[in-house]
Amino acid sequence: MTDAVVWMTHETAEDRDLSSAAKYGRVEFLCYNNDKPGLHPGPTVQRMYERLAGEYRDGDYICAPGGDYIAAVMLGACLATLGHKEIRMLRYQRERDETGRKTGSGFYIPTKFTLPERILVR
Repeated sequence: MTDAVVWMTHETAEDRDLSSAAKYGRVEFLCYNNDKPGLHPGPTVQRMYERLAGEYRDGDYICAPGGDYIAAVMLGACLATLGHKEIRMLRYQRERDETGRKTGSGFYIPTKFTLPERILVR
Protein backbone atom coordinates (compact mmCIF):
# COMPACT_ATOMS: atom_id res chain seq x y z
CA MET A 1 0.00 0.00 0.00
CA THR A 2 1.11 3.56 -0.67
CA ASP A 3 0.59 6.90 1.06
CA ALA A 4 -2.22 7.62 -1.41
CA VAL A 5 -5.87 7.69 -0.40
CA VAL A 6 -8.64 5.95 -2.33
CA TRP A 7 -11.62 8.29 -1.99
CA MET A 8 -14.76 6.17 -2.24
CA THR A 9 -17.73 8.29 -3.22
CA HIS A 10 -19.92 6.48 -0.69
CA GLU A 11 -20.50 3.31 1.27
CA THR A 12 -22.75 0.76 -0.37
CA ALA A 13 -25.64 -1.23 1.04
CA GLU A 14 -24.05 -4.47 -0.14
CA ASP A 15 -20.94 -5.90 1.45
CA ARG A 16 -18.30 -5.33 -1.26
CA ASP A 17 -14.76 -6.64 -1.36
CA LEU A 18 -12.62 -3.51 -1.59
CA SER A 19 -9.30 -5.30 -1.08
CA SER A 20 -8.16 -4.74 -4.67
CA ALA A 21 -8.90 -1.00 -4.30
CA ALA A 22 -7.00 -0.91 -1.00
CA LYS A 23 -3.84 -1.94 -2.88
CA TYR A 24 -3.74 1.61 -4.23
CA GLY A 25 -4.07 3.39 -0.91
CA ARG A 26 -5.96 3.85 2.33
CA VAL A 27 -9.72 3.65 1.71
CA GLU A 28 -11.77 6.65 2.91
CA PHE A 29 -15.50 7.15 2.40
CA LEU A 30 -16.85 10.60 1.54
CA CYS A 31 -20.52 9.69 2.10
CA TYR A 32 -22.34 7.01 4.00
CA ASN A 33 -25.27 4.74 3.19
CA ASN A 34 -27.92 7.12 4.46
CA ASP A 35 -26.52 10.14 2.52
CA LYS A 36 -27.98 9.02 -0.84
CA PRO A 37 -25.92 11.24 -3.19
CA GLY A 38 -28.38 10.96 -6.08
CA LEU A 39 -31.36 11.98 -3.95
CA HIS A 40 -29.66 14.72 -1.92
CA PRO A 41 -27.04 16.20 -4.28
CA GLY A 42 -26.68 19.62 -2.62
CA PRO A 43 -25.62 18.50 0.85
CA THR A 44 -23.61 15.64 -0.64
CA VAL A 45 -21.51 17.78 -2.97
CA GLN A 46 -20.94 20.30 -0.16
CA ARG A 47 -19.69 17.54 2.17
CA MET A 48 -17.43 16.13 -0.58
CA TYR A 49 -16.00 19.55 -1.38
CA GLU A 50 -15.23 20.44 2.22
CA ARG A 51 -13.51 17.11 2.87
CA LEU A 52 -11.52 17.09 -0.37
CA ALA A 53 -10.45 20.74 -0.01
CA GLY A 54 -8.50 19.87 3.10
CA GLU A 55 -7.32 16.36 2.38
CA TYR A 56 -7.18 15.40 -1.33
CA ARG A 57 -3.67 15.26 -2.78
CA ASP A 58 -2.33 14.67 -6.26
CA GLY A 59 -1.68 10.95 -6.46
CA ASP A 60 -4.90 9.97 -4.67
CA TYR A 61 -7.60 7.94 -6.41
CA ILE A 62 -11.34 8.30 -6.66
CA CYS A 63 -13.69 5.33 -6.85
CA ALA A 64 -17.48 4.89 -7.18
CA PRO A 65 -18.27 1.48 -5.68
CA GLY A 66 -21.44 -0.04 -7.05
CA GLY A 67 -21.29 2.23 -10.10
CA ASP A 68 -22.96 5.33 -8.64
CA TYR A 69 -21.88 7.63 -11.41
CA ILE A 70 -23.91 10.58 -10.12
CA ALA A 71 -21.67 10.59 -7.07
CA ALA A 72 -18.59 10.17 -9.28
CA VAL A 73 -19.58 13.20 -11.38
CA MET A 74 -20.09 15.24 -8.19
CA LEU A 75 -16.66 14.21 -7.00
CA GLY A 76 -15.05 15.10 -10.33
CA ALA A 77 -16.75 18.51 -10.26
CA CYS A 78 -15.36 19.12 -6.78
CA LEU A 79 -11.84 18.23 -7.92
CA ALA A 80 -12.12 20.49 -10.99
CA THR A 81 -13.33 23.34 -8.76
CA LEU A 82 -10.33 22.76 -6.50
CA GLY A 83 -8.04 23.04 -9.54
CA HIS A 84 -6.89 19.42 -9.87
CA LYS A 85 -6.01 18.76 -13.49
CA GLU A 86 -5.16 15.06 -13.45
CA ILE A 87 -7.61 12.67 -11.84
CA ARG A 88 -6.77 9.09 -11.06
CA MET A 89 -9.71 6.73 -10.77
CA LEU A 90 -10.25 3.08 -9.97
CA ARG A 91 -12.82 1.23 -12.03
CA TYR A 92 -14.21 -2.21 -11.44
CA GLN A 93 -13.34 -4.91 -13.95
CA ARG A 94 -15.41 -8.09 -13.82
CA GLU A 95 -13.61 -11.34 -14.39
CA ARG A 96 -14.82 -13.56 -17.22
CA ASP A 97 -15.05 -17.33 -17.45
CA GLU A 98 -13.69 -19.41 -20.33
CA THR A 99 -16.82 -18.69 -22.41
CA GLY A 100 -16.43 -14.93 -21.99
CA ARG A 101 -19.35 -14.50 -19.60
CA LYS A 102 -18.88 -12.20 -16.65
CA THR A 103 -18.44 -13.93 -13.32
CA GLY A 104 -19.53 -12.57 -9.96
CA SER A 105 -16.01 -11.57 -9.00
CA GLY A 106 -13.67 -8.88 -10.19
CA PHE A 107 -11.12 -6.30 -9.16
CA TYR A 108 -10.37 -2.58 -9.32
CA ILE A 109 -7.92 -1.27 -11.90
CA PRO A 110 -6.46 2.23 -12.22
CA THR A 111 -7.10 4.72 -14.98
CA LYS A 112 -6.45 8.43 -15.22
CA PHE A 113 -7.61 11.37 -17.22
CA THR A 114 -6.60 14.97 -17.59
CA LEU A 115 -9.13 17.78 -17.44
CA PRO A 116 -8.86 20.43 -20.13
CA GLU A 117 -7.56 23.78 -18.84
CA ARG A 118 -10.72 25.58 -19.93
CA ILE A 119 -12.94 23.72 -17.44
CA LEU A 120 -10.73 24.12 -14.40
CA VAL A 121 -11.95 26.71 -11.94
CA ARG A 122 -9.36 28.97 -10.45
